[in-house]
Amino acid sequence: MNICIYTKPDTLRKKRGLNKDEVHCDEYYWKLRGKPKELNVGDKIYFATVGMVRGYFMVEYIERFDNDYYEIVFRKETWKSVRNKPIKSFQGFKYVHGEKF
Repeated sequence: MNICIYTKPDTLRKKRGLNKDEVHCDEYYWKLRGKPKELNVGDKIYFATVGMVRGYFMVEYIERFDNDYYEIVFRKETWKSVRNKPIKSFQGFKYVHGEKF
């Protein structure tokens, strides 16, 4: 099942590899405390910022980082923009059923 993360605009730019003054990688990650039980490889990780869902990456793999944290790994070239969908800010993540927010 897909999830959505709410973040700051600059953080999303970094995850998309858009900051020109930084070293770019093919893979990026989002660290969460605990693994979302319904998230699987191939699902979407949507990102929202400034009150709108902006797009998503495809989950490449999920890796345990330490006892409490997991990294959701995605490749920057899987980014797909979506028509801006309004959403209220939140912490952590939300499950997304289809593309309904």
